[in-house]
Formats: sequence, C-alpha cells, structure tokens
Amino acid sequence: MDGSLTERITRLQMSQFGACIGVVVGAGLLFWRFRHRFDPRLAALLSLKVYLATFYGFLIIPYTYLASVSLFTSLFVVLIVSRRAPFLTPFAAADAEPGGRGKAR
Repeated sequence: MDGSLTERITRLQMSQFGACIGVVVGAGLLFWRFRHRFDPRLAALLSLKVYLATFYGFLIIPYTYLASVSLFTSLFVVLIVSRRAPFLTPFAAADAEPGGRGKAR
C-alpha cells in the first residue's frame, strides 16, 4: 500500500463504508427473500451483529467498551431464540394472562 498515512486512512474509511453498505444491502436482500420463514426481530438482531462485526473490524484504534455492545446484542439474540424474552408478549396480553406481568404476586 503506497501513499501517505492520510491517503491510507481515507482508503480504509472508503473500504469500511463500502463493506458496511454491502452488509446492510445483503442483509436486507436475504431478509426479503426469506421474510415469510424468518422472525423479523431475529433477522434485525442478526444483521445488526454482522454489521457491528464488520464495522469493528475496520477500526484503527480498538476501544474495549465496544465489546459490551456485542455482548448485549448476543444476549437479545439468545433471549429471542429461546423464546424467554419478556418483551415478546405485549403488555396488554401479559396482563390478561393469569399471573400476568402487571399483577402483584
């Protein structure tokens, strides 16, 4: 790679931008193709994970606190896949169930 540091950083930024746009477009196309067989919440979280991995892969200076974003995104993916997420049921439906969320136990 020839060029000054500024030119190399500019090329890296353009590559990062292109890769991130590619991930977003690819995730959108995949979701559109399989939209009837795939949970949209899971698709959004998985595409966010892939986008963040691509974005973080191009960072020049690593920041340790950015790992927490990936960790909590993984937590939401696990909750949705296991169907134990409290946010999967609307509040009105949860209150109508016996022992619902809104009732004191």
